[in-house]
Amino acid sequence: MKFKGDVFDNAIFVTNSGKIDAVGTAEKPIVFTSIKDNRFGGDNNADGASTPARNDWGGIVINSNNCVFRYCNLFFGGKGPSAGSGQPALEFSFYYGIIDYCTFAYFGGETTQTGYGVVDARACHDNKFGITNSTFYACVKPLFLNPFLIIDNFNIFHNPANTSEKNNYKGIFITSESDEVVTDVSWLETEVPFVLTGSLFIKKGLKLKLAAGVIVKVADLPAIGFSKMTYNEGFSVIEGNDLAGVYFTSYRDDAHGGDTNGNGNATSPANGDWYGVQDITSTISTNNY
Repeated sequence: MKFKGDVFDNAIFVTNSGKIDAVGTAEKPIVFTSIKDNRFGGDNNADGASTPARNDWGGIVINSNNCVFRYCNLFFGGKGPSAGSGQPALEFSFYYGIIDYCTFAYFGGETTQTGYGVVDARACHDNKFGITNSTFYACVKPLFLNPFLIIDNFNIFHNPANTSEKNNYKGIFITSESDEVVTDVSWLETEVPFVLTGSLFIKKGLKLKLAAGVIVKVADLPAIGFSKMTYNEGFSVIEGNDLAGVYFTSYRDDAHGGDTNGNGNATSPANGDWYGVQDITSTISTNNY
């Protein structure tokens, strides 16, 4: 499936009870790409020598449950409906779906810390959402997710054929939520950091599990005391915080997890970059560290 670059939105919209069931195979993956991409299906715009690029088309907006993308390759999208805006390759707006053995490459999009990810499920609170065994490279920002979605360590954030080809923003971006989680959550990815763009509250009685080597970074403070992790000691748990290679640090800290804010070495971490981890069961009114 190819998309022209001069069509408004350049996107597919799935609504109500609609569903996309895109299931290919390892030998014959389904491809979503630009009409300029002559590698697949030939020269469809009959210009002889098209060169595809980021932002040639938009993406797929999903307002329905149960969409499945398995063994799919998506290339050269990310263009939003207005100047300066972006569009995820797959945008799950409050709904869940399954992404498995898919490749996302050469996607543009917004360059701010709160801008869209190539796969964007920040509004999805349903733990039936799954993204596994998938590859992201040469994109602006690979993932922007809800904090209460389980992330394993089987996705890849570089080109398997060229390990130096990664993404502009090296991280899995996590939106701010309060009291939404209804089950334990695991963050197990170690190739790139998890990046909090606001506060994370771990509900009483629940657990956030981290694996050895996981790095959690916190983006710039939008307001004093806003960017923090809050939990109830004895009632909720951050499990794995003391494992080897686990760090909680600033978004600007390139020494741990690489250049997550995509600006080379233009900024350096400093005291006060983020608030801290807060135990709200403490008798002390604020417990920052």
